[in-house]
Amino acid sequence: MLINTSSHIDGEQPFQITNILCAFAKGYFPRETALLSDENLFTRVEFQLQLAEQLNIESESDLYDLVSMCFLLGDDFYQNEAYPWAVDVFKNSSVTSGADRISLLNENARLHLRAITLLQPGSDCA
Repeated sequence: MLINTSSHIDGEQPFQITNILCAFAKGYFPRETALLSDENLFTRVEFQLQLAEQLNIESESDLYDLVSMCFLLGDDFYQNEAYPWAVDVFKNSSVTSGADRISLLNENARLHLRAITLLQPGSDCA
């Protein structure tokens, strides 16, 4: 089973998990999802679920983190040379745990997004 937590996703059928994640994406990424039809959003989230399975993602929070990264950076961020830190994490065969992989991706994504924020004119981030 993809999710092993006792949360509201645990035990749901794959179709229901996809719908829950679509609702999550619409709530947290309204600009990005507004451009997608419901069918295209569903297909995109299904792709993200397949990626999660390949990465051995086992927790709900890690799944939400992966979906978030996909919406923030693009579904192919882990192959995109614009994000060498992500490519390195995915190619690193010594990282086999989905939780460890997501942890590394989260850490690097935060640093990456923070650097972008700091480069924005008028940014008051310190």
